[in-house]
Amino acid sequence: APNTRVVLICDMQNDILVSLHPGMREMVVSNVRRLLEASRATKHHVVFVGVCFRQGYPEVNMNNKLYRGIREAGVLLDGTIGAQFEDQLQPLAHEPVIVKKRVSAHYGTELPLLLKALHASEVILAGVSTSGVILSTVRW
Repeated sequence: APNTRVVLICDMQNDILVSLHPGMREMVVSNVRRLLEASRATKHHVVFVGVCFRQGYPEVNMNNKLYRGIREAGVLLDGTIGAQFEDQLQPLAHEPVIVKKRVSAHYGTELPLLLKALHASEVILAGVSTSGVILSTVRW
């Protein structure tokens, strides 16, 4: 099986990006867009990862401070503009989208299966929260 580079675009969603200072948001989106365009141009596999919850947040344990805050703020709800990926960072029809319920892109998702099927030998991650989604996904 051939060795394959896979690029994960993580949590580049409106409800997450809105927390950034506008100048920082523009810089992050621009940098990730450049990576995305280069990855597509060189035919690397691109996978989008986002966090999203159902109405009523049944996946949220209220003892978890982070997720309790998400639920109380009413953000990252399935079907809302806030849960959508930023306009400049939209997946193409053939690019998989992994929906997660926790910080890690691996935990409770089909990402491990997808990476194995793609024969991933190298994974590049891009996202807003280095100490969150990036670190917890790399640690897996």
